[in-house]
Amino acid sequence: MINSVTIAGNLGQDPDIRYTQSGLAIANLNIAVNEFAKGQNGEMEKRTHWFRATAFGRTAEIAVEYLKKGSKVCIAGQLVQRSWQDQSGNNRSSVEIRINQLELLGGNGAQESQDRSGTEAYQASAQRQAQQHFNPDADYVPTEDIPF
Repeated sequence: MINSVTIAGNLGQDPDIRYTQSGLAIANLNIAVNEFAKGQNGEMEKRTHWFRATAFGRTAEIAVEYLKKGSKVCIAGQLVQRSWQDQSGNNRSSVEIRINQLELLGGNGAQESQDRSGTEAYQASAQRQAQQHFNPDADYVPTEDIPF
């Protein structure tokens, strides 16, 4: 079985970071991916698809340090479904991407070079680090409604 997804797009807002009781960093990213297709009138139309993604550990910290609203980013990971009860007792669920790899795209010369070398340094260990420290049942419970 395969559960793999890769998307490239722009952040819709600055990454949001928090820490678990055990000290694991968790960053939430909302990524917009544009698609262009012919509409009913034959004209090209832009459609925007929104994806919620979550990074853990050092990957989360780097995302918060280098990314901001509008930043171009490419992520790879797995789709995961979360279910929980909100504060009113309503059942909620969402599908999101658990990030294993994060690549910073675009930017300006020196900053882009620095970003890419930093990305290469942590990409190889991001998945191993997430697996070692991430317990989905104990470490992660969504705290807000999905904003889209």
